[in-house]
Amino acid sequence: MAAHRRWGKDEVALHWAAMCMATKPGLYWHMLPELAQGRKAIWDAVNPHTGRKRIDEAFARHLRVSTRDADMKLTFANGAVWQVVGSDSYDRLVGSSPLGVVFSEWALAKPDVWTYMRPILAENGGWALFLWTPRGRNHAVRAFESRSRDPEWFTLKAPATETSVFTPDQLTQEKADLIAECGSQAEGRARFNSEYMVAFDSPAPGAYYGEAWRRL
Repeated sequence: MAAHRRWGKDEVALHWAAMCMATKPGLYWHMLPELAQGRKAIWDAVNPHTGRKRIDEAFARHLRVSTRDADMKLTFANGAVWQVVGSDSYDRLVGSSPLGVVFSEWALAKPDVWTYMRPILAENGGWALFLWTPRGRNHAVRAFESRSRDPEWFTLKAPATETSVFTPDQLTQEKADLIAECGSQAEGRARFNSEYMVAFDSPAPGAYYGEAWRRL
């Protein structure tokens, strides 16, 4: 799922996991590139539209038997377990056998973690969901393009012009602001195209030769 910023990728994934846990109890992970990011973006995050914590909206408290803040883990009455983890320390997760893994900010994660997780999910009939916004033509783009040709995978690309999150005026202002903040037309456009237009070939932020390379 390659989508623009504020599309709601993590919210969709949280509710997807909750539904799967209700029908097939097991271990489920929501994985960020770094464990500390998981606490800020998922575990402690509050939905600005409702004022409620993200995890409370997705996982009803009355269905839980425990909520462990130290290791960001929820355990449910039917035996299902959901936990926030980080791909920066996936070696520490050896021995676990999750049924579902959400790879959030996949473009910024260590691609080796998928090499580790792939046989586990294949053996137990599990699933993986990759959520990301482009950061240059890296492993996330290559995998997306490959899987878009594979009927076993569902792929979605959602630029901001095809959703209702931002108005055209807001997008125009965001582009102007990014150009001003970056101090460069090329850098600002590249950042806008990557973050809002989901442009796979837009240079990664800070890529000095990105614009020149794109023109070759």
